[in-house]
Amino acid sequence: MSRRFLSVVTFILALVLVLQAFSGCVEFPGGNDPGTATRDPESLSSPMMILDNDGNTVTSIPADASCTLFDEGIFYRLWYEDGDGSGTGTAEYRLVKNDGKDVLLGKRTGEGYEASYARLSSSGIIYTTAVDGDPYDFAPDRLVLLAFDASKGSMNSYTVTENGYPYTALAAAGGKVLIMNHEMGDIGEDTIYEFDPGTKAVKKILSFDTSEESLRSLCTTDDGFALLRLKIGGKNELFVDFYANDYTKKSEKSLSGLIASAASEILTPEDAANEASLLVFGFKILDGRYMFYENAGIIRLILDLETDTVLKAMNDLYCLSGGDGKPLFYKLEFDLSETQAGLFDVVTVSDGKPGSGFIGFSVSGRMLRHISVSRNGSRLIRVIDVSGTQSLKIIDGEG
Repeated sequence: MSRRFLSVVTFILALVLVLQAFSGCVEFPGGNDPGTATRDPESLSSPMMILDNDGNTVTSIPADASCTLFDEGIFYRLWYEDGDGSGTGTAEYRLVKNDGKDVLLGKRTGEGYEASYARLSSSGIIYTTAVDGDPYDFAPDRLVLLAFDASKGSMNSYTVTENGYPYTALAAAGGKVLIMNHEMGDIGEDTIYEFDPGTKAVKKILSFDTSEESLRSLCTTDDGFALLRLKIGGKNELFVDFYANDYTKKSEKSLSGLIASAASEILTPEDAANEASLLVFGFKILDGRYMFYENAGIIRLILDLETDTVLKAMNDLYCLSGGDGKPLFYKLEFDLSETQAGLFDVVTVSDGKPGSGFIGFSVSGRMLRHISVSRNGSRLIRVIDVSGTQSLKIIDGEG
C-alpha cells in the first residue's frame, strides 16, 4: 500500500472526524453540516438581537448567521441552499458596522463552504476563503480568497487554486495574506499561497510532498508566520515551524510528545497517540511562545513553546475563540442547571500562566455558543436560551 494512498485515506478519515466530532465549535449557519445547511425561512421572523456593552439593542440579524467580531464591526455570512442536491448555494456577506448600520458587502452564487473559523482582518480588509462546489464530493473545487473593504462596502474575489480543499487556514505576514491548501486530485502537494494586496496577484510560495508531509494549520506571529506540519512515516510526528516574513524558515519544534502526554490524561494511550495527526481548526500563537491548539478530535491545549510544557489541557467542550484578538478558550454550555448564572467559563494566558475566569453577561438563563475577540480587545458573545432564541452581546475591550 503506497504512502500516497495512505495520505488520501488519512484525509478522508479526518474529514469524517470533522463532521462528527468537531461540529460544536465551528459555526455552520442553519446547522452543523456544511453540505446540507440551509437558511431556515422562519429565521427571518426570529431575529437574533445584537446588544451593546450597556445592554441596549443595536440591531438584529437572522439567527442562522455565522458571526465574527473585528475592529471594523460584526462580519457575518448567510447561506441559501440551491436545493438541487449540489451542495452549493448563494452566500451573502454582510457587516454590522460600529455605528449599528447593517451593510451588504457582497453576494456569491455556487458557493459550497466558507472557512468561517479562519477569517482574519489586515489593514482594514476582512479576508476569508470559500470553495465553489460540493465540499462532500472529494473532488477538486475552486478555492477563492474573498476580500471585504468595510470602508467601501465592497467585496472582491481572487482564485487561489482550482484544486481547492474546503478546510483552509489564513495568516497575515509582511503585508501579504497567506493561504494554506491541501491540493485535491492527483497533485500530491500541500501548499502555501501568497496574496499581495497591492498587485492583487496570487502565487505559490511553499509546497510539501504529501507522501512525506502534510500541513495542518497556519497562523500569524509577531515577526512572520507559523506552520503546523505533520511528518508522515512509520510514526507520524507533528512540528511547528516558524518562518520570517521573507519565507525563510527560522526554526522547528516537535509537538507530538507534548500533545500525546496531555491527551493521555483524557484518552487511551492508543487514541492519545493519534491526536497529533488530526486536522486542526484552532491554531494561534500569543507573545511568540504560547500556542493555542484545537484539533478535530478531543484535545484543546495551551502550550509554552519555550519551556516545552503543557500549561492547560481541555476536552472538546472547549473551543478556541474566533477573530484576530487575544485568543481564549471558552466552554460550550448545554444544560442551564450546570451553568453559573450569567457567567461563562473562559481560559487564556496572563503573565505567563493559564488563567481560568468568567465573562459576565447581563441576563441569566442563557447558554454560551460562541465567542470571537477583535484586535482592540472587544468580545462578541453568542448565547441561546432554552426556547432556542439566540442573541449576541458586545463587550467593549481595553486593547
